[in-house]
Amino acid sequence: MNFDDRNSGMSDEGHLDPEWNPFPHDERELFPRDWLDEPALPTDAAESAEPAAPTEPTDAQADADADAILEAMADDEAVFDDWLEQPLMPAGWSDATTSTDGPRYWDRLISSERARINRYRRPATVVLIDIDGINRLEPREGIDVAAQLLVRVGRALTAEIRSGDHAARIDVGRFGVYLPETDEVEAINFVERVRVALENEIQWTPYVRIAIGWASPTDGDLDVALALANQRLLQELAPGR
Repeated sequence: MNFDDRNSGMSDEGHLDPEWNPFPHDERELFPRDWLDEPALPTDAAESAEPAAPTEPTDAQADADADAILEAMADDEAVFDDWLEQPLMPAGWSDATTSTDGPRYWDRLISSERARINRYRRPATVVLIDIDGINRLEPREGIDVAAQLLVRVGRALTAEIRSGDHAARIDVGRFGVYLPETDEVEAINFVERVRVALENEIQWTPYVRIAIGWASPTDGDLDVALALANQRLLQELAPGR
């Protein structure tokens, strides 16, 4: 038997040598017993630890969780109740009821125009329009009738403004109109024109009336104009007017 035959396990006659061992070394040397017979253990003690059994919450913790849930429900209910009390209150950037801008847009507009007017001293006019009595109309005629009145007033108002003007509903029955590049003469003409248009839209109900206050900034102070417009509006809203 030559060297290759010894390695192949074959005798000179071509038969398999029954004493031939394909593993000349002890298998324990090649494959240690702890590797063959025992599974590898994790090195991290935390991985080998059995998971802790779930614990029941204490009575105090259960009460605290229940109180937190009830408090959250109460907050949601309070917000919902506020909305029910004034469902026609505008919110956001636009007012879907009247298709005008919303109170957030009005606030942003006034903020930006305040800086522009103060810097460039350009003419402008602020107009505040109030549908006085709409809160009395709603409980008598229903919310649908009050909403329809707002729709008609919003449509008539937007028909009277120019493309560069801005109209926003800023309260349930109050609108703000900003007229850039408008002097006092043009402002007076606008106020009288829009008053006639809006009164034509509310003449079917005895519960509401139109009140308007307006002002133009002097010395580039838009806040003074807003205050004066509100003062004139309150004068028209005074009892007996």
